[in-house]
Amino acid sequence: MLACAKKGAVVTGVDLSSEQIRLARQAAAYCDVEVRLVEADIRELPEDVPRDHFDLAATECGIFGWIGNLDAWMNSVVAC
Repeated sequence: MLACAKKGAVVTGVDLSSEQIRLARQAAAYCDVEVRLVEADIRELPEDVPRDHFDLAATECGIFGWIGNLDAWMNSVVAC
């Protein structure tokens, strides 16, 4: 995410964890990049995050152990 922002991409990061959002903010500040960070469930994005806004969705492999219904999660990512 930060590498993409360094190259000029407009980056939005979404995480359920306020701690992960806090750490991502610290990392972005350290790397001197601007990213939008949203604490939310990807399946229930806030109204101010447009659904047709994203060209690419990426995730860490470790997230799959936390997702109860992988099909529903992937469908929500596709809908973004």
